[in-house]
Amino acid sequence: MQEIVGYLVKNPEVLDEVMKGRASLLNIDKDQLKSIVDAFGGLQIYTNGNWVPS
Repeated sequence: MQEIVGYLVKNPEVLDEVMKGRASLLNIDKDQLKSIVDAFGGLQIYTNGNWVPS
């Protein structure tokens, strides 16, 4: 799961699609998906690529 989180950090457009329910993550169960979405839910990304609390 760590690789997937890293990928989502580097590709915020994919994260956005996952969080909106328009994309899914392979080999991730519902509980793991909820954890990922909840963890990223309180963050937003700026154009310089830095994640900050929203």
